[in-house]
Amino acid sequence: MRLLEGNNDGKFSLTEHLGDAKPKYAILSHTWGAMTEEVTFRDLNDGTSEAKVGYDKIRFCGEQARRDGLQYFWVDTCCIDKANSSELQEAINSMFTWYRDATKCYVYLSDVSAIDFEENHQLSRKTWLPAFAASRWFTRGWTLQELIAPQTVEFFSKERCPLGDKKSLEQVIHGITRIPLDALRARPLHEFSVDERMSWAKDRKTTRQEDAAYCLLGIFDIHMPLIYGEGRKKALIRLQKEAQETQNLPSVSSKDVRTVSLFATSENRPFKTFTSSFNDAPVDLLPIHFMDRERELGLVRNAHQASEENAPARCAIWGIPGVGKTQLAIRYTKIFLEDATVSAVFWMSCTNVEKLHQGFSKLLNLIDHPDQFKPEQNARVVAARRWLEQPEVSGILRWLLVLDNVDISTIDFFRENLPRQGKHGRILITTRTEAVAHAVCKASGRLQLFLELEPPAVENAITFFLKSVGVSENSMSSVSRHQVTDLIKFLGCLPFAIEHAASFMTQSSQTIDSFTRLYRGNEKSHILNWRSLFSAYEAKSVSGMFTSHLHDLRRSNPEVLGLLNILVFWDPDGIEFETIKTGALSLHSPFEPTKEPSKSEQNRHWTQWFALSLMRILYFGFAFRNKNTATDASNLRPEKTALPSTEIESLIKLVSSEVRLQSALQKLQMLSFIKRRSAHEGGEYCMHDLTQTLVQVALESEGTYLQWFKCSVRIVCGAFRQIEDPALPESWRRYEGLISHILSLIKYSELVDPKNVDLLTARTTIAAYWCNRGRYYEAREAYQQLLQIGSNALHDADIETQWKLGLAEVNWHLGKLDESILFYDEVRQIRESRLGADHPDTLHAVEKLALVYRSQARFAEARSMLEHVLESRKTSLGPDHLDTIQAIEYLAMTINEYAEAENAEAYSEAESLHKQALAHREAQLGTDHLDTLWTADSLATNYRAQGRHLEAVEIYERVLEGRKIQLGEDHPQTVWTLANIASAYTSLGRLNEAAVMWKQAIVFNEQRRGHNHSQTLFAVEGLADVYHQQSRFEEAINLYNRALRGNEESLGNGHPSVMRKMHKLANLYRDQNDFIKSIAMFERLLERCKTRLGSGHPDMLRTYHDAAILYTLMGKHIEAEQCYRLEFAGSIEELGSLHPETKKRELKLATFLRDQELQAEAAEGGAQGAVANEVTSAQQSLNDRQE
Repeated sequence: MRLLEGNNDGKFSLTEHLGDAKPKYAILSHTWGAMTEEVTFRDLNDGTSEAKVGYDKIRFCGEQARRDGLQYFWVDTCCIDKANSSELQEAINSMFTWYRDATKCYVYLSDVSAIDFEENHQLSRKTWLPAFAASRWFTRGWTLQELIAPQTVEFFSKERCPLGDKKSLEQVIHGITRIPLDALRARPLHEFSVDERMSWAKDRKTTRQEDAAYCLLGIFDIHMPLIYGEGRKKALIRLQKEAQETQNLPSVSSKDVRTVSLFATSENRPFKTFTSSFNDAPVDLLPIHFMDRERELGLVRNAHQASEENAPARCAIWGIPGVGKTQLAIRYTKIFLEDATVSAVFWMSCTNVEKLHQGFSKLLNLIDHPDQFKPEQNARVVAARRWLEQPEVSGILRWLLVLDNVDISTIDFFRENLPRQGKHGRILITTRTEAVAHAVCKASGRLQLFLELEPPAVENAITFFLKSVGVSENSMSSVSRHQVTDLIKFLGCLPFAIEHAASFMTQSSQTIDSFTRLYRGNEKSHILNWRSLFSAYEAKSVSGMFTSHLHDLRRSNPEVLGLLNILVFWDPDGIEFETIKTGALSLHSPFEPTKEPSKSEQNRHWTQWFALSLMRILYFGFAFRNKNTATDASNLRPEKTALPSTEIESLIKLVSSEVRLQSALQKLQMLSFIKRRSAHEGGEYCMHDLTQTLVQVALESEGTYLQWFKCSVRIVCGAFRQIEDPALPESWRRYEGLISHILSLIKYSELVDPKNVDLLTARTTIAAYWCNRGRYYEAREAYQQLLQIGSNALHDADIETQWKLGLAEVNWHLGKLDESILFYDEVRQIRESRLGADHPDTLHAVEKLALVYRSQARFAEARSMLEHVLESRKTSLGPDHLDTIQAIEYLAMTINEYAEAENAEAYSEAESLHKQALAHREAQLGTDHLDTLWTADSLATNYRAQGRHLEAVEIYERVLEGRKIQLGEDHPQTVWTLANIASAYTSLGRLNEAAVMWKQAIVFNEQRRGHNHSQTLFAVEGLADVYHQQSRFEEAINLYNRALRGNEESLGNGHPSVMRKMHKLANLYRDQNDFIKSIAMFERLLERCKTRLGSGHPDMLRTYHDAAILYTLMGKHIEAEQCYRLEFAGSIEELGSLHPETKKRELKLATFLRDQELQAEAAEGGAQGAVANEVTSAQQSLNDRQE
């Protein structure tokens, strides 16, 4: 149990207490506000707690405890690490005990005010009792145990005024809650029946459904595992069963009850079984009066029933924004679930790939999939797809997947990840364009149905509008009827625009007459401007409707409109208050330097800092060094140099108060410009894309589009800059949360400000982030786009060089070695001419180029370059610098792969360098740092090359675990180690384990790098090795051939990897007794070896040896003898006559000759000179035969 301890300076710190060693403490009971307002465990640790609204409650509890002589106190929002599922489960099961053991319990009622005093300075009950009785605190599930468990419960108003305690107010509390007085007076709870105790919580609510049961665990004195996602009904059944068993009563019938431990691993957790249907669609977005769409619903239903293949049927709906595509899809989900079969509906927003990853993760959560907590995105996507292809494991026989608002950028993702099997699955897509609808409906070799959703008929639209505003058609005059008809036609009959119009009228209490005067007045000119932007008449009318909304805001709340103008450029589906706050702190004048406030000042005064910075920026008109950005948008009016001073002043007043800012967001919610998700869904704000578009159109017509766009960019990029290095895994979650906003801004910048400095900088960081995450194709596209834009906007000559370096690295990871070399060599030449050959930046390019050479088996060049880098860094940086250690590591890896590596001395040299690098990195970075793990992996590879497989496996397994935790299961570095372990297992004969790992490595590499990447083909070759040893010859042949073709295409015929696979394939044919194919392969291989390798190269000697064995099996003893002699001669040339390997080969030759009844010749040939002459003669004879 963690407790907060008050310090002398008025601050609080967390302490931990185990078992019964807890001191006396006070405890707080309250109702939670928004998640962004409450202080969390993480906030206390990172020092940001005081900036949150909820900190006042913590301060109150601490101060009251001190007044009561208590040094320690407990608050549920921040004393539990809710990110730790084990800790959360323990806390919930212990909550009743913690409240029971508290010396004092303070109930803070944020909705009860008590500011009036009587003459005796006692609070008058008549002033606060009505609010007390209606307080939200009495309606919440968790506060029930907080009322009953403690001995002493004291109530306080929001002004911190004492209202009384549980004893003095017991009659009032009894009247409010109907809880017996005996229960309030600490009568043992087991003396009350299960049903009676259940009745105390009957009308209480909890944010999460399952908490309706979990909040009663202490009331019944039971413990049970938490299974969020099981639903309210099943959780209560489990609770009742446990409660009745505790009292030795007959157990409830619970055939639907299944206990799934939260601590089970993904490998052994069973799938949750569903016995009833569920709908994940946002059904609350449906209007009360749904517009008639029976024809379209029938077409979708028919399309989904027409599938004759074992694949999900697809149907796409396309149409202009606001026409009702989403509402139609939601309506269809309800029809889909009318079937009695157990069915499921899943809903995903598809505006970009990041959203799709989130959608598939949410699907796993909904079905309580064993893999839902895996950190790697691709693993979760694959798990979701496979479940959709076989949902029967969860008892679901039909499913519908709705992909809402599909964008063209997500099509490739769909092609890779949509389920391909399952006749009982259905997919419904909504999108804006016909082209996207056509693309996503091509599946299984045929084109499935896609249809355009057009606006409804005028009469249907009028009926929908009148029902929405609560007006009867019979009560309308002919004049009013005519006005409504004109209005609906002007709105283009778009359901979304009509719903907004009805919302505006009801919220502002306007009549039809007053509302129609808005668009008939001077505002009509702005509405008509829509005609030049969109060709469809419906869009014109929608623009007019939103112009009325915006002008109403401008007249009544101009500062709220300013906030809206900033938000309309962000990703509309995930607007977080924290992003606005953090980004605002980074705003500063583009002309004059501004001192950055300290972290504590930022936390205390962020609104004032934002206001001052924003005033400077607005005053200077958002000027940047790229002067010509406004001219890039031909459809925009000339931009004003600055916004009007009245807008500046009103916006500054708004952002200077956090309360007013929250009020502004509520105002936007009221007018349906934005919506806020529930706390359970994250509490983010979201905005309909039609709203976004129309507000931007209004800004264009006003000539302020570019100013507001740049302000929006600065805020988002400011928040983005606060994140740590993209190479650090702990930063990745925050990157994922902001990238969708950056991508949204990039989309708009392409039209109005393609060389925006902040966005170019952010794009550079995103490209590096994607590269670090192993998302190489996305990183490659980002770098290519940056190079097309150019670096002039940044006024930084080196930034383009950085982009080329990034692109070179991505190409290297993707196996595009020639392209990588071109960029690395270009950068090397540029830096060498500008900075000198030994400048650190030049050496970095040389080092990277050497690594690509190593991948091409140009080992001599790579070694020479790395030795130069190492010596230069030792001189300039010192032997212990991390860059020097990196050079040592790369040199060791190169020596390990070098052709002379068969020499034990070379292995020993590489091992020594690896150990030297590992010792330095462990000392400077720690054993779990990613760079340390990389060096450890390399040392293990050296051990494996020396045949020390057990030592290698021990290191590999430690590296694999560390990389899984930090990078994820499917990251390329993790997969690299996985393949290395598989290789060691293969050498150790652990073939079944090796096969599993090789298959995993193939799948992950194919997803991240492609089917023909060198690492993918390395894993394919490894699996073939296993199959070869298991005598699964045909499977092995297919895999070897795949790897061989891929390497020949990417690396060329003479690469050692190509010849290694040819050698293995020849041996496999030999073991399969297909000697003709085997000898043909060996002869091709010998021809290539003679061209590419020296006569004493280890690969050449191994080829002679294995060819000799094959010739012997075929009875071709002359050819076999010639191969043995050539192997012996090459060994003398390469290693010397006294080397142990040469002696072994001499013995093999002698044994062969003796077996061929040539013992005399073998005895006479004891002198090595004679044998060498014979070998020379054999060499010439074999050459003549091959010619």
